[in-house]
Amino acid sequence: MDFGEAQYSSGRLNARLLIINSERNAGYTYKFSKQTETQYACTSCIALGKRRTVTVKNGRIIGRKHPKDDHHIDCRPVANEVLATERETSSDISRSGQQLEESYR
Repeated sequence: MDFGEAQYSSGRLNARLLIINSERNAGYTYKFSKQTETQYACTSCIALGKRRTVTVKNGRIIGRKHPKDDHHIDCRPVANEVLATERETSSDISRSGQQLEESYR
């Protein structure tokens, strides 16, 4: 089954994150970190000791289960405001690292 177009964001240290907006909780998002070329694992589930993965092929999220199903019982999506703050912090860290690197040249 096709669950839509894959949307990405940069996480800490410019790690590529797959972002899936929650249909059940408006204003919340699930974050998936890249595990293999096509597999992404839910970052909250990983922290809770479970591995919930989704597959991305040709820019589309595909699979037999809906990406929002079968997460750890305590897994919760992240508020979009928190995600936006993480992106800003990641960008600031990236810029600081580039400035530091340039100062050593």
